[in-house]
Amino acid sequence: MAVGVPVVQRHDQYYIETIVYQVENTLFRVPSRYFHEKSEVFSGASQISTTRGEGSSDDNPVKLVLPQDANTNDFLQLVRVICPLTLDLPVPTNLSHTNWISVLKLSTAWCFSDLRKLAITKLSGSDGLDSSGSEYFHERIELGRRYSVKSWVLEGLEGLSADNDTSPLPLEKLEALGLRTAMRLVYIKNFHLTFKLKSPGLCGKSREDCPVTPASCSCCTNNNCNSCGRSRFEHPLKGELEPMSVEKVFMDELTTLDESS
Repeated sequence: MAVGVPVVQRHDQYYIETIVYQVENTLFRVPSRYFHEKSEVFSGASQISTTRGEGSSDDNPVKLVLPQDANTNDFLQLVRVICPLTLDLPVPTNLSHTNWISVLKLSTAWCFSDLRKLAITKLSGSDGLDSSGSEYFHERIELGRRYSVKSWVLEGLEGLSADNDTSPLPLEKLEALGLRTAMRLVYIKNFHLTFKLKSPGLCGKSREDCPVTPASCSCCTNNNCNSCGRSRFEHPLKGELEPMSVEKVFMDELTTLDESS
């Protein structure tokens, strides 16, 4: 009885199909699966490219059109993340803050939702940056607005309008944020300053949020704030402070940004 010829199969993970992309004047041969499976933009484009044989060789690459503010280096950083993810390998740990901005830029433009979430997570840490300086907060607002990341815009606005920061906001930075934003930030800071002048010595917390240590015995009551030592009844009610919160003042903008970020 003749022995049947064994059927040779391609491994579902480690038989890697590649595609050649031309980005500006540079050719990249990269695994195609992640591009086609994780992005609606590339998935649709691949059907057109396949019928033309594009991407099969250096002589017939898929010519990628980059977003207006992107370049070849941005695509390189995207590929540095996509290649290991294709093989279920860890993402490189040596990507810089700037590198991850490149990944966020292209993943947002090309609808790689998983990559976008990963880039936002990586960039949400201070990553060695001075997270208390105005430069940090300005970058948070700028990047948050550009890539629709609500948490960054909120963090930046709260940082610049913080009531414990008595330093004036740099004029050139305010101008860069736009007149409407600048006026609102100054309005919030002036509110906090006026409150402090009227109530010197208070920490700025509402009566409801005042940290109070319970009395040592059941017959005594401790109403003094742990932060400033003043009676919590001297503090304003939360409703008196709420209208000046960043979330209230900038509600119209924040509601338009990505809630999931």
